[in-house]
Amino acid sequence: EPLGYDGMRWVDFLGQWDHDNDPQTPQALIAAGRFFGNPSTHVQRIRLWDGSQWSDLGGVFNQPISAIEQWDPDGDGPLAPHLVAGGQFTEIDGSSVNRLAIWDGVTWIPIASDTLAFVTSLTTWDFDGPGPLPASLIVGGSFAAAGEEPATGVMAWNGAQWSQIGDGLNAFVNTVGVIDIDGPGPLGEELVAGGGFTASGAAICRRIARWSGAEWIEVGNGSDWAVKRMT
Repeated sequence: EPLGYDGMRWVDFLGQWDHDNDPQTPQALIAAGRFFGNPSTHVQRIRLWDGSQWSDLGGVFNQPISAIEQWDPDGDGPLAPHLVAGGQFTEIDGSSVNRLAIWDGVTWIPIASDTLAFVTSLTTWDFDGPGPLPASLIVGGSFAAAGEEPATGVMAWNGAQWSQIGDGLNAFVNTVGVIDIDGPGPLGEELVAGGGFTASGAAICRRIARWSGAEWIEVGNGSDWAVKRMT
């Protein structure tokens, strides 16, 4: 049945978030999209459904929101999981934001001060598996640099700095995700990317690739068409 209405005009993205950091309560539904403004315009917002009502998370974004992700930057540490938004936006309520922002419970704050051209997708990935490092935020999109770090389609943010993943991918990345291909088997989860790319460095990777831990490898025989979404 409909989850209220509350001025929704168009929903671009749905996600979930442990907004109260309580494992005993369900996660909240997060909706990003276009909502009616005043008097008849629409504005880009993010809203939270707590099971009974909608509430705004912060103010108005000046451009669309393409992705929402829950990210815990300190793993088992004391910090609660953050909600991260990515997209085309460069301002939130008039304040400058570099297409990536974290909700701190009161307002949206930029991630670093680096400029990314276009963020299309977000996920989290733990590069050392059961090791001591917490998961990094993985950002897919269309960009050539993150700060002083070269970037081709996909980057990792560890909470302090950017790093390119291997040789990157040679064109835009539409979607990033994590998959466990053998379920309870001995293989761990893998980072997967899809988009319009055809190579990683000298290696052929036609539009869908997985990260082996050392390099990007084409999945199967790749795809003849750009990959837009993975589930």
